[in-house]
Amino acid sequence: MSKRNKVILLNPSDAKLVDQFLRIYQSSIEPSEQKSAAQMKTLISNPHYRVHVSVEGENVTGFAMSFIPDRENFVLLEYMAVDEQLRSRGIGADLFEAASDIAAQYNVPLILEVDQPGSPISPGNAPARRLRFYAEHGCKRIVGLDYILPLSLHGAPPPMWLLAHGREQALSRSEIRDWLTTLYVEVYGQSETDPRIEAMQSKATAQEYTLSPII
Repeated sequence: MSKRNKVILLNPSDAKLVDQFLRIYQSSIEPSEQKSAAQMKTLISNPHYRVHVSVEGENVTGFAMSFIPDRENFVLLEYMAVDEQLRSRGIGADLFEAASDIAAQYNVPLILEVDQPGSPISPGNAPARRLRFYAEHGCKRIVGLDYILPLSLHGAPPPMWLLAHGREQALSRSEIRDWLTTLYVEVYGQSETDPRIEAMQSKATAQEYTLSPII
């Protein structure tokens, strides 16, 4: 990262930085995976969330938004993006480190929702580049789990994977169900009996989910 950049926690009362954060969010995240601007403004004040922004001078250059559930059984790196004009400068690496440090503080894995390779995408979305980045930073794919993102604001999201960082051993079916239920209920406001949770697990026949290098 440029020495002029620094990573800080976003102050919800700093309207200028909040607006810049939203601009990068809306221009960088696949539209079908976005929440509304009003929802995002509410979440950055939610005590379950930590929003780190990288800043250069008075300008936001990127962000990482992490969610800590009630049970603190994982940390979700819900969104991360760097200004399109400033990529490949190490900004993303510092933002990812800030998010992974939160998971390390709780001694739990960091998990991520990512588009599968070859997913239908909008212009500007580059899942292959994003997967390479996460592979380089030690993330692994949860094998046998095709993740269904429960959002529909801008159409159906593409097929997705769940990645894990800071976890080496296989995951039991009950542990995965617990993670999926937590995501659906606490992050997306869905029912704990949402049929998509069962649908995601019904495709797997093994009793455990192994972790595999992404690429």
